Amino acid sequence: YPKAAAHKKMHADFVAVFTKMKTEYDADNENLVVLHKINKAVFDWLKNHIMIHDKEFAHWYRSQPKK
Repeated sequence: YPKAAAHKKMHADFVAVFTKMKTEYDADNENLVVLHKINKAVFDWLKNHIMIHDKEFAHWYRSQPKK
């Protein structure tokens, strides 16, 4: 996939952000404000990454010659 490196970086960045928020949530006695931030980040990931970038990858993958 021509954009594989950038796509992997998006995943790594999401994991890093999510891990930071999880640590913040755990350290702040399960604060609802932090929980809201986590929910927003996951929703944004679903809406933007999966619906755009993963669909783009799927389109590319399906266009490849089958072996």
